[in-house]
Amino acid sequence: GEIATAYRQHKLISTPIVEMGAALAQGGRVRREPHHITIADLTGLAIQDLQIAKGVLAKV
Repeated sequence: GEIATAYRQHKLISTPIVEMGAALAQGGRVRREPHHITIADLTGLAIQDLQIAKGVLAKV
């Protein structure tokens, strides 16, 4: 997807990529510092993406 392309083009700093399920399973913060950003690369049907986003927002 887009994240893999960005890595190949050296547009992203080399940081660990965490899958959404693993991030949610951690139950805590994914970002280590307040200035870090999180990118979600959602792949699937639009309705699946919507439900994932709703689940993430419910945890925030």
